[in-house]
Amino acid sequence: MANGTFRAGVGRVSITPPLTAPHASWGAQVHVLPDGVDADLWATALVVDDGVTMAAWIDLDLVIVSRQESDAIRDAVAAALDIPSRAVRVSVTHNHAGPPPSAWNWTRQGQAALDGYYALLPEYAAGAARMAQAGLRPTWVAAGSGQSRVAVNRREITPDGRPVTGVNPDG
Repeated sequence: MANGTFRAGVGRVSITPPLTAPHASWGAQVHVLPDGVDADLWATALVVDDGVTMAAWIDLDLVIVSRQESDAIRDAVAAALDIPSRAVRVSVTHNHAGPPPSAWNWTRQGQAALDGYYALLPEYAAGAARMAQAGLRPTWVAAGSGQSRVAVNRREITPDGRPVTGVNPDG
């Protein structure tokens, strides 16, 4: 670390797809094309810099991205920050409230909108990373541990031994 300085910044941009893109990532839906926006989807960037090395984490509110899409996002963020692409990590929240994966549009609707949307994701991520870089400020890292009781294992086992989506408080 140069001069004992560790800095971090966060940037966030909306990646809510157009209403002409299918909304098809959850099983209980009753329609394919969205009829509005309840909550935006986001690309969130965390950029850290110790004075020698800069790195970025990009988190997307999507169910999945392909390796090709992840590589394109990493390359765009790396170019925007002038860092190597190996210093960029891309992850997803596995959010089922957005569009289907680009390679698996089972709905057969809105493909042009879906293609355009996934093509723009690298630029959205790069924009979030630029915002994070512009907001770099001195910070520190700490760790802790604890317990959370707000969730439950959803792999319920039926009496005949078959796993289903449900509630498994012992899981």
